[in-house]
Amino acid sequence: MTNLPMKTENFMQHMETETEFDLPNLILKYFQEEVVGRSVHTLYARKVDLAKFCLFYRSLNGHLRASELMPRDVKLFLNDLQSRGYAANTSNRHLGSIRAFGTWLLENGVVRIHPCKSIRDLHVELGPPKAPRDKEYHRLRKTADVLAEASPYEYSQDFRNLVLLE
Repeated sequence: MTNLPMKTENFMQHMETETEFDLPNLILKYFQEEVVGRSVHTLYARKVDLAKFCLFYRSLNGHLRASELMPRDVKLFLNDLQSRGYAANTSNRHLGSIRAFGTWLLENGVVRIHPCKSIRDLHVELGPPKAPRDKEYHRLRKTADVLAEASPYEYSQDFRNLVLLE
């Protein structure tokens, strides 16, 4: 499998595209229509995730036609990420990026089946719960006090939150 170029900004220029319905062209259109205006971190994550998927899809199928994108391609991509040692959270982020792009493809009539149909997020092992530090507790308690004082009702949600913190 080909490695990603160091700068993903130029990724779309490195891909040879034949038609406007190839994945790189559709990803550019998706970014212009849907992703524009989001946080810089979201833009970067989506760009990297979809670039990795494009490279995998091309190496798997030998083409970049979006109309032939199927759920099994996405499943194989997730399996590849797992075999490379990616954490479940990272794989789920990739899947989220592909899922959002797949929804856009489906809404625009490029695909007939959602590429992530019946694909669930990977199970993430949660560690033990962490107790808030003293400063965090103080900040939470102060906010609960202020909200409870401002509430006109004795049994409001703000009062309940204060009691829970006690």
